[in-house]
Amino acid sequence: MQKENLEEIFLENINLVKYVLKRVTYDNDYDDLYQAGCIGLLKAINNYDQTKAKFSTYAYKYIINEIKSEYRNSKLVRLPKNLYYLKRKIDPSLTISQNAKNLNVSAETIISILDEPESESYAIPEPEIDLRNLNFIEKRIVEMIYYEHKSQEEISKYLHRSQSFVSRTIKDALNKLKLEL
Repeated sequence: MQKENLEEIFLENINLVKYVLKRVTYDNDYDDLYQAGCIGLLKAINNYDQTKAKFSTYAYKYIINEIKSEYRNSKLVRLPKNLYYLKRKIDPSLTISQNAKNLNVSAETIISILDEPESESYAIPEPEIDLRNLNFIEKRIVEMIYYEHKSQEEISKYLHRSQSFVSRTIKDALNKLKLEL
């Protein structure tokens, strides 16, 4: 595309960035998120294939992904994803060497994970909700996620079901629980 055409498309669709920002609530600076959304819009313009989807639908995904990325990257303290999952599996009742053995990592890794200050973006609240209104599978999955700190992938392997099944079941269960509040 020509430069003038790109600028015209950008200006025609800049309100899409504002629309997305109205729908998300993050504690970041609005200007930073707006800038990230504009980058997403530019990426969408550069990668757009007219045969695949309507432009606004296509661009929405790019914009929201850039905003999410900016949000994640703006945290001052971030554990890498693999260490974050390890931290969730550390048993405080065990010694460092016992945890290292159970998780198949070195004691130094456990120490470095425990030395990281807690970031509020990774704080996982323990639910104090009555689970009796959930069916057996929903209840078990909620327990595995929130009490046993299992990932969706681990749960899907345990239940011999797809990860998307686990994801949908979690969503349904949480919606049921929200209705009770």
